Amino acid sequence: MALSFVLALGGGVPAFAQTWPLCFQGETNPLPATYVAFREASHIVATTERFRARSRISIKRDGPELDRLQRARLSQAYLEALRAGLSPSLLETGTVSDREVEPGCLLLEVTVTPPPEIPPPPRLWHLRGAYFDSGSTTPGEAGLYWIDIAAALNRPGAIYVLNGHTDTLGTVDGNLELSRRRAIAVAEQLVRRGVRWEDIEINYHGETQLARPSPDEASEPLNRRVWIDMRFRPATFD
Repeated sequence: MALSFVLALGGGVPAFAQTWPLCFQGETNPLPATYVAFREASHIVATTERFRARSRISIKRDGPELDRLQRARLSQAYLEALRAGLSPSLLETGTVSDREVEPGCLLLEVTVTPPPEIPPPPRLWHLRGAYFDSGSTTPGEAGLYWIDIAAALNRPGAIYVLNGHTDTLGTVDGNLELSRRRAIAVAEQLVRRGVRWEDIEINYHGETQLARPSPDEASEPLNRRVWIDMRFRPATFD
């Protein structure tokens, strides 16, 4: 773990950057020290108050592309960071070629800087959706990963807005029902991961809102989807 202090411009407000190695046992199982790193980083982010804390998970790139194991570790680290409380709006992943990183490990860095003069507006988080095989209501592997991401972002006041869709293969009424079942299937996966059913809003549109325009009776994978959006209830005061 490394800690460095810098003097931020514009008012002489002290800021700092802190780094941790993220190491694994087996392929994608984080070591206990890696979980500790995520908790420590989350604590820094939560206690910077009006300051802006950006987080970055990096992996050492020696060649032009990452291999399967490197990508899997980067994806798992991102998921665990969200579970620990790091905000997706201030968390990014990437590669480094000029930093010292322990073999087989990733690098987590949190940088705290003064807030911008104009605060950013509240965000509606739009996550990648779950996609389905033709006629199916079972999300694919990539969709399950994004459901994991969505569940990792579960916080008090979170509302999950699901929108189910189909392609144009089949009848209009049948596709409307299929889109409903797909949205419910994603909702059930979220509930299994700890999201309350009452915090999920289900909408379904059948073949009326195509991501990729196509003629009738066309099998189009991009249209067989459930979008996952998140918003938050406004804070209330007793």
